[in-house]
Amino acid sequence: MTDKIIVLENDIDQRMRISRAFEPVDGASEKIDFRACSEAARIHLAYHDYCMAIIDLGPDLQAGVIASRIFKSAKPEMPILILVPSAEFLVPAELVDMEAGPVVINDDEGINSLPETVSAIVGEMRTEAVAKITHDDLKKRNKELRGITDTLARQSVHLLRLRNELSAEKNKLETVINGMGDGMAFFDVDGSLLVTNPVAVRLLPTISLNENMTFNKFVKNLNVITAKNEEGDIDQSFEAKFGDRIFLVRTTTVSDAEKKKAGNLVLLTDITKEKEYERLKDDFSSMISHELRTPLTSIRAATDNLIRGNLGEVNSEQTRFLELIARNVDHQQTLIDNLLDLAKLEKGQMSLKTEEVDIGALIVLCIEQFSLAFKDKQIDLKAEVEENSPAVQADPGLLSQVINNLLSNAFKFTDDGGKVTVSLDSEVKNGVSLARITVTDTGIGIAPDKLDKIFDRYTQADSTIRRRY
Repeated sequence: MTDKIIVLENDIDQRMRISRAFEPVDGASEKIDFRACSEAARIHLAYHDYCMAIIDLGPDLQAGVIASRIFKSAKPEMPILILVPSAEFLVPAELVDMEAGPVVINDDEGINSLPETVSAIVGEMRTEAVAKITHDDLKKRNKELRGITDTLARQSVHLLRLRNELSAEKNKLETVINGMGDGMAFFDVDGSLLVTNPVAVRLLPTISLNENMTFNKFVKNLNVITAKNEEGDIDQSFEAKFGDRIFLVRTTTVSDAEKKKAGNLVLLTDITKEKEYERLKDDFSSMISHELRTPLTSIRAATDNLIRGNLGEVNSEQTRFLELIARNVDHQQTLIDNLLDLAKLEKGQMSLKTEEVDIGALIVLCIEQFSLAFKDKQIDLKAEVEENSPAVQADPGLLSQVINNLLSNAFKFTDDGGKVTVSLDSEVKNGVSLARITVTDTGIGIAPDKLDKIFDRYTQADSTIRRRY
């Protein structure tokens, strides 16, 4: 373990148990800071960079809650692991609302599992950070390369047509091409190879990049994995595999000064590492989803038993808290399902099971599922649906998921006392019946200059909003 952890624990024996649990990992005594009170912990937070916090609720429940507030206020992104005396211990609703967790039972098994639990949480945080950096870097890189592609394409045609008169310009272009980090090949209008660079030769060692190479032969030598444009487009972008390497291949049709086709420019970007990062991310997402499903199922089953009174009579106040736990478990389960569905969508494995769906009835059903949560927050939730709502061919499960996600987002970003409306409009366009579902709210909204980011993964328009909601 190479990260520092702050532990709120005033019991000396308990401190020794926790220290011993981490000793087999890395001599953790230097990596764990024990503090007996929340005030001391707050001071240390200002001067030390901790990867996570552990709070024992057993000795002093109120002190633990206060410490959680301090930790979340000082470092909202820092995860908080909660130690509880037993499985029957009821975690305060305030800690549930601030998403403190996971919860570990304060017994030998729970204490001994702390290193593994901490490692999993820290690993997930790092994976998300690396994925975001990689995604942003690749996006920026693609944008820069598109500009370089356009510039090189125009210069290549110009130099090829004016070779004798503009030899100096040709030398400049060759210098740029040879200095590129990506492979490049240019084919004339007949498909014959005219220009290539050393990177292309290095990336494709078994292909003879000589005068006998043609554009069609070149493309056939690449094992195309994913075509990203419709066939026949002037510009093509697709992924291809050659040997053990994966490339992003971009082909651009270059025109001369008379707007006539002069040839095809091909750029090869080695994205093997990026693909490996994606694979690791997908593997991690699958693993973490599976690991989260098991405890959630157990928690949900135990909560249902308690609510039904199978384990003894519960009063109305206890029932309210149990229902809160159940709702949060269901919410967490939905997040896991969304994560798995997103992975399926990215891999093209999402299949539709269409049937005739009464959209109006579906909207009402979705609203009923959220009614209690909206009522607790005093948000006015209503549906505006025509009496004879249209029936359409759709996948009811996925359509419900879309509506639920929009309602969940509206719930999260609408303040207490706000209003959320789900409306259904129908129209006939070109002889086809269409239905439009709209979810409007009185929340904070999205700034116009941030709308282009709404479909970027792991991206929020304003990072400060996440702290408020």
